[in-house]
Amino acid sequence: MKVIYFQVKNAGEKLKKIVQIATLHFEKGEPLLILAPNASAAVYLDALLWSSPQESFLPHEIDQSELLALTAQKINVNSASAVLNLCQETVGISLSPQLIYEFEDLSFPETQQAFKKRFGDYRQRNFTLILENLN
Repeated sequence: MKVIYFQVKNAGEKLKKIVQIATLHFEKGEPLLILAPNASAAVYLDALLWSSPQESFLPHEIDQSELLALTAQKINVNSASAVLNLCQETVGISLSPQLIYEFEDLSFPETQQAFKKRFGDYRQRNFTLILENLN
């Protein structure tokens, strides 16, 4: 299993990358599960994906089986092998991910600490860890 992580300095960078990752999977026809930390965040992401990218939108559903699915329930509702984790916790093996996207959020000490724990958990499970540049 592979974890690709991105260092972000602010919310704007993170939101832009979320849209880029979702767009990439949508265009390739590859299911993506987006794990939100709570229902409010899922609703916010829902609005973001319906309005982004600016020239179109990304069809998706909350808690339903779609190519792009959002959930705060930690359940793989669309049987995706790729998971975009926006939670403070490590992605569980029960979701059967082959690819996990993570953010190292440098904007707050709390988010940095949570990432360090997740990074350590993935390393302990022998995942391949890859730092990608924001593009």
